[in-house]
Amino acid sequence: MNWLNNAKKNLLPLSKEKRRFKYALKEWDYRGKWKDYESSGAVCQLCEQEMLRYHFEIRNNQTHKRLLVGSKCITRFGGVNVFDDYGNLITDISEATKRVKRDIQKIMSAAKDRSVLESLQNLANKDKKTEINISDLIQYYQERGGFTPNQLSMLIWRFEVMAVPYNKTFFKMVARRKRERQQLLTMQDWKLNKLVPCLTQSQREFLAAHGRL
Repeated sequence: MNWLNNAKKNLLPLSKEKRRFKYALKEWDYRGKWKDYESSGAVCQLCEQEMLRYHFEIRNNQTHKRLLVGSKCITRFGGVNVFDDYGNLITDISEATKRVKRDIQKIMSAAKDRSVLESLQNLANKDKKTEINISDLIQYYQERGGFTPNQLSMLIWRFEVMAVPYNKTFFKMVARRKRERQQLLTMQDWKLNKLVPCLTQSQREFLAAHGRL
C-alpha cells in the first residue's frame, strides 16, 4: 500500500532504528498534542494523506524528532506509543484508539466553541443599537454550553437582521429546566421553525410528543 511505503520513507530517517519499521514505530509517542488549521489543507507527514484539517504530533523518544500526522496514522500501524492525560502508556490498542477519538471530539468541540464566540463578537461589533448584552450571553454559553430557547430565537433574529455569518448547527439549545421547556412549548411556530437545526434528538422527540414538530 502506498500509505505504508510513504510511512516507512518518512519515519525511518527520523528514527534511531533505520531499517525495521515496526521497531522504529516503538520510538514514537503520542501525548495528546494537536493543531486545528480551521480548513482542510494540511498533509500527513507520515502517510502523506492530503486535505487534513487536524494535525496530531508524534515525537520520537530517542531522536526527539517530531511528525505531524493525521489521526488515523497514530494507531493504523499498531506501534506508536499512546499515552493518557496522566502520562501513562495505554497498552490496549482499542483503548488507544478511543483516546485518539476523544481528542478528535475535543478538537471539534473547541472549533465549534470558537465559531460561536466569534459570531457573537461579530454581532456585538455590528449591532450597536440592540439592548442584547453579548457579554452576558457569552458567559451563559461558557457555563451551560448552549442557550435557552428564547435567547437562541433572539440571537438568530439579530444575526439575520444584521447579516452576521453564523453556523446555526453550532448554536445548541439547553432546555433541561421547566421554564426552558415551557418556552419551547409556547413559542410561535415561525420562531420554532428557525430553531429546528439547533435541536438535539431528545429535544426533537420532546416537541414531537407535544405536537410541536
